[in-house]
Amino acid sequence: RQMFDYVTNYQAKKDEPEATPEATPAPTNEAPPNFVPSDDLVDLAGKVEAGQSGQSGIMSMPGMKTGGDPYKNAIEFGNDANKYFDETYLQQKANEAKLAAKEIGERGLFNFTNFIGKVPELGDPREAFEYYADKINNA
Repeated sequence: RQMFDYVTNYQAKKDEPEATPEATPAPTNEAPPNFVPSDDLVDLAGKVEAGQSGQSGIMSMPGMKTGGDPYKNAIEFGNDANKYFDETYLQQKANEAKLAAKEIGERGLFNFTNFIGKVPELGDPREAFEYYADKINNA
């Protein structure tokens, strides 16, 4: 029987007075607040949506010319592609990263300040220590 009690983690009931349930606050009819982005976040979102070039989305990559000297066309295409990558693509990705970081920060702060609930009450740490200390010593 002792081994069965140990394996099933049986504990004898302790004589404790019945705890009275805590009064729960009456629910309010207020709607939870909605997230309102800051002006900086809206501006940055508009900048990302418009793209660096002012067009909708990311500016398309330059095409390669097909007439004339093919060697010169290949060199010009390489130069145009590098310029596009440096001036447009990387700037757009940097703006997207800034937007994501700022939005995560603002939404996290909003949810943290509007947390509804309560921290659960934990048991007595001394009682837990004594219980597990006996288990370790008796093992």
